[in-house]
Amino acid sequence: MGVAQLSVVKHDFFTTKDRIILPSSTTIIQQKERSLAACSSLCSIHKACCVASYDRKTKQCNLDKSCCPESEQSADALMLKNRPDSRLCPYGWLRNQNKCYYFSEELKTWVEAKTACEDDGGMLVEVDSKCENDYLKMKASEPGYWLGGTDKQKENVLIWSLSQNVITFTDWYEGEPSNSNGDEHCIVLWDDSGFAWHDQQFHKLCRFICKKGTAIHISHGTLKYLLQMRGINERLYKQ
Repeated sequence: MGVAQLSVVKHDFFTTKDRIILPSSTTIIQQKERSLAACSSLCSIHKACCVASYDRKTKQCNLDKSCCPESEQSADALMLKNRPDSRLCPYGWLRNQNKCYYFSEELKTWVEAKTACEDDGGMLVEVDSKCENDYLKMKASEPGYWLGGTDKQKENVLIWSLSQNVITFTDWYEGEPSNSNGDEHCIVLWDDSGFAWHDQQFHKLCRFICKKGTAIHISHGTLKYLLQMRGINERLYKQ
């Protein structure tokens, strides 16, 4: 059976005492769990979960897709942050929390870079937060890298090319975006400004960063537990 063939992976967490996640737009799940172990297991098997918190007094378990979620002090709570495991990313990719990143060596135009990332099952990187942006800047080592942002569809309205989401977090260098040539419609990280954002022409050749989710590994026991819980919830709902 397919269930028996699933891999068992040990999930490790960084822990922070006396902190609890505040509900926000990045919160994935808010529910009661019987223990800290159950809450951490829920985060481990949820692909989008980067950080979880558990309140031992109220039994409240919160999962968040942001790796830097809003939180507050709480004496009975504990925050859990996924510890990176490179085995969940393809060879040559780097893992940061629940995402894999590929920093290219080859030079491509923006359109070529976008196509290359999507052909590899990912996207030309869409930056969701300062936390993620800081990671990219820390790992970048070459002069320039394409990001997935563009205002080609509508001048001065920047969106991420794959998701079509309007860009909310930005890290522009002073004076940017400048559109100095009248046709700078995409975003690049430049090393001479500490890898801050600049706008650039589509046809320029740059390295690029791809992004995709980590592989999912669920143990036989965990899957059995989830299926049992699903059955219980469905029966309760029908009553």
